[in-house]
Amino acid sequence: MIDWFPTPNPNVHPLPGPAEAGGLARWQALINLRHVARSTESADRSTRGHSERVATLSVMIASEAGWYAADRHALREAALLHDLGRVCSAPAEAGPHEPGALGHDDPANDPELGAQIASVALEPRQVSWIRHHRARWDGAGSTGGLKGPHLPDGALIIGLSDAYDRMVVGAEGDELTRADAVVECMRGYGKRFAPWVVDIVMDLADDLPTGPADERPDVLRLAPAA
Repeated sequence: MIDWFPTPNPNVHPLPGPAEAGGLARWQALINLRHVARSTESADRSTRGHSERVATLSVMIASEAGWYAADRHALREAALLHDLGRVCSAPAEAGPHEPGALGHDDPANDPELGAQIASVALEPRQVSWIRHHRARWDGAGSTGGLKGPHLPDGALIIGLSDAYDRMVVGAEGDELTRADAVVECMRGYGKRFAPWVVDIVMDLADDLPTGPADERPDVLRLAPAA
């Protein structure tokens, strides 16, 4: 069962309890926002479960990078809501992304809008991860003025995780295999993606999630006639 809703965990930084000031309001806001994300994603095969997969991969990368449990918990919360800018602004009939886009960002996704919406439930650092998750490491096309090491680490992790998932679970017939998706990440090394995040993805290559392309049987190739 997908863990879409916040639950207290004594081993990590817990969500504020209802008895604390603002705790109940934040709790309810998180639940409502996750409802919005899940409901919109479920309308399309390639986006169904997308935020959950991005959250899972983000935590994998953060764990390999040595993040503490509390920070991984915060990253998961943000990753589950990273696409609010798309689900709250895109027309209902719009597809998730163009075929063959190789994980490129959905033009209908407005990270600034998503960050503003998420701010009712998340902490400022989590909001910054959502706001900048589409930023390129090299700053090309950036309107926020941040690039390279000035970008929040959480945004860099979510950004690559988001792109990877769009590659392996993309438009039907255009999905990449896990191996090909890793190659695409390598091509973005120091350009679209942070070098250190790509390094971790390469180290985790054999454990990364797979998609429809990996599940298809190889095409039978007949030997040429003698």
